[in-house]
Amino acid sequence: ELVQIFVGQGGAQIADACWELFTQEHFISPNGELTICALDQKQGDGDATPFFTLSQRGFYIPRTVIVDTEPSVLDEIRQGIYRSLFHPNSLLSGNEDAASNFARGYYGAPPQLLEASYNQLRHLVEGCDNLQGINLYRTYGGGTGGGFACSKNHISLPVALGRKSSNEIAVFFVFVCRAD
Repeated sequence: ELVQIFVGQGGAQIADACWELFTQEHFISPNGELTICALDQKQGDGDATPFFTLSQRGFYIPRTVIVDTEPSVLDEIRQGIYRSLFHPNSLLSGNEDAASNFARGYYGAPPQLLEASYNQLRHLVEGCDNLQGINLYRTYGGGTGGGFACSKNHISLPVALGRKSSNEIAVFFVFVCRAD
């Protein structure tokens, strides 16, 4: 079992693409149901449990936290085709962006957003029978991805994990200045 954490605008955009791919690879519909073709599928083991939790009602729910200090990208997910896939507690947003400023992401993140994201992470970790690790997705250049991800959540990952592995998948973008 893996827990996926996506932080900031870049992380949320990566989450949107990743969960679309994860659902397609495991034959899960946008509302979390196993599709008909999955029942006929002979290739692979079809085991979605590393990425998803199976609910009592038979729906697959992503084992994820997607957090941004600004709501617009998460609102796109909340209103998009995969809006029924995610548990509402997995999509956490504040009301003001970090303006691509590390210090605003690190020092200015709302304490309640920090608390909610850490609590959701802890809840997901405690719900695992055989946690293998946590994957953290973010960008280095943004305020939320850069600053917020380095704050309480990132520092507390080893505590939440015990001795499990933690992987960081980060995007580092380069500004290109043209002298015309």
